[in-house]
Amino acid sequence: MLDKIKGVSEEIEQFQIDTKDSLEKFRLTFISKKGKVTELFDLLKQVPNEEKESGWS
Repeated sequence: MLDKIKGVSEEIEQFQIDTKDSLEKFRLTFISKKGKVTELFDLLKQVPNEEKESGWS
């Protein structure tokens, strides 16, 4: 899971946005309903609670 997060993070950092078309491609690739960030949140639901860090303790 952490490797996947790091991979998506690196993709985001390397993405060049210099036109409206590239901005739309970024939106569709990463933050749309079927984007990579949404996919990460879906994967997070599958991680057992014992493996999730709790910020409340």
